Amino acid sequence: MQDKAGLIRLCRTAEGWVEPDLLGRRGGRGAYLCPDERCLREAEKKGRLARAFRASASLRPGTRERLLALFAAQREEGSRPGDPGGGDGGGRSIGRER
Repeated sequence: MQDKAGLIRLCRTAEGWVEPDLLGRRGGRGAYLCPDERCLREAEKKGRLARAFRASASLRPGTRERLLALFAAQREEGSRPGDPGGGDGGGRSIGRER
């Protein structure tokens, strides 16, 4: 299991859209995704977003591209963009299962 500081927090809107929550301040259920295109692809393909949020959930149009850009920035910088230095512990990991 990866340290939460190295993951990207996602949140689900009331409309069922999934968006990144880079500051970890949005309320409600959160889910954490490893910053890797393969994790994102598996989360979409295997229904892990809906399972993590315990409700129907889809990436908002343009969110996939935004996440891929964040992943690339993280690889270049070696840290998560917008890293708040912690979190509330109220989310579920949806990255690759180990």
